[in-house]
Amino acid sequence: MIPFTIGLASIANGIAFLEDLGELPAGIVGRVLPLISLVCFVLVLISIVYFAWTNFKRASTRVRGFYWAIATVITQILIIVVVTAVSFVAASFFDFIEPKFVGETSEEVQNLELNILDSKYGIPAPRLGSVEHYSEWSIGEEMGRDFILVPLTEQHEQQLGSIDFKNIDSELPSDLSTSNLQFLCDVDNMEVSISNPAIREFLCRHRITPIRGSWNLIQVRHDWTVLLAYFPSHNLIWISEVEW
Repeated sequence: MIPFTIGLASIANGIAFLEDLGELPAGIVGRVLPLISLVCFVLVLISIVYFAWTNFKRASTRVRGFYWAIATVITQILIIVVVTAVSFVAASFFDFIEPKFVGETSEEVQNLELNILDSKYGIPAPRLGSVEHYSEWSIGEEMGRDFILVPLTEQHEQQLGSIDFKNIDSELPSDLSTSNLQFLCDVDNMEVSISNPAIREFLCRHRITPIRGSWNLIQVRHDWTVLLAYFPSHNLIWISEVEW
């Protein structure tokens, strides 16, 4: 009884776990597996009734059979609850650590994020240029967000000139504050990689040899930084926020 119940519950929850993670295979197999999961759940219910009735009939008296049937039902329900709880915890954990990426978004969302940079960190991002790239990622409690802006107007240039950069024509840091480059430079990750080849080649060079620019580093917390960097030679601004 117990191995049968554990097996059915494990199969049903295992398929549901894969479906929740979006890891079901494509094609016919992917369409059949959810049906198998449903069948397993139905069989579990049938098995509860079957084993309870069997134990009731095998008992020497009806009273004893009644107690055996109740014990059987409770045992099987506890098994199902434990297996389901373990599957839920496992699914929640893997969903928590699963990397999530957001690439190109609507102009409204980008403007909202730019205004957050302005209000939260004092970076006048909405007035610095046109958005060339926006992306964000998260893995568990770690997250990163990147803006690449291109100054196009005289107003952009004036706003840029009002920023007091603490580091002028200096090498950018090569620590975790620039670690978002691991995603920005990953051409296989189309969601967050920089689509402009010239900008991608320039910024990604920093992973090998430090690039130079005017920049400020805001230390939000010991594990949370915001980098504001301006590269006059390429006329672009990189704002990179990362929490690790």
